[in-house]
Amino acid sequence: MLTDTNNAREAMDDTLGGRISLARDNAGLSIEDAADQLGVLVESWTAWECDSSVPRANKMTTMAGILGVSPSWLLSGLGQGPIDHAETAS
Repeated sequence: MLTDTNNAREAMDDTLGGRISLARDNAGLSIEDAADQLGVLVESWTAWECDSSVPRANKMTTMAGILGVSPSWLLSGLGQGPIDHAETAS
């Protein structure tokens, strides 16, 4: 979880697409795997990460579950953020 104050501040300052990308990376998923799990096209997921489109609310909630974060964290950077697998493995 992003508990470090600097990391939390960075997540709040980041964009929705940046937080989606960060959470996907921390979940160890490729864009293809994440899009498949959510049932959307790779192009749609890519557009969300590039901030050229925004997922619908129902997709955002499911996406948060797939990525292991809260919907509020995806939207604002506040709430349960991604768990860094490298930190939890040590």
